Amino acid sequence: LQGKPYRFGGGHQRWEDDAYDCSGASSYALRGIGGLNSPLDSSGFMNWGLPGAGRWITTYANPNHMYVIIAGLRLDTGSGGGATFGSLSANGAGGFVPFASIL
Repeated sequence: LQGKPYRFGGGHQRWEDDAYDCSGASSYALRGIGGLNSPLDSSGFMNWGLPGAGRWITTYANPNHMYVIIAGLRLDTGSGGGATFGSLSANGAGGFVPFASIL
């Protein structure tokens, strides 16, 4: 996912895409661990999984954006480029609904 450009709606029509948006990138990653059968948009992630933080994977979503924390690393997209995978942001999770995955 890293190195792929950002495109609104990217990763929603097919798993292997040439660009991804926030929920498309997160859907792709969660598919890899067996967590999804089809991509979700950010609103769909607001009701995915169990409420609260997960042990290894937690999604954070609001109607306009979402990201996922996997083993303490944040997978997110930004307006300046595609998906990034790195340390947790100091920005916190204000305005986002946390949901845990099955893990």
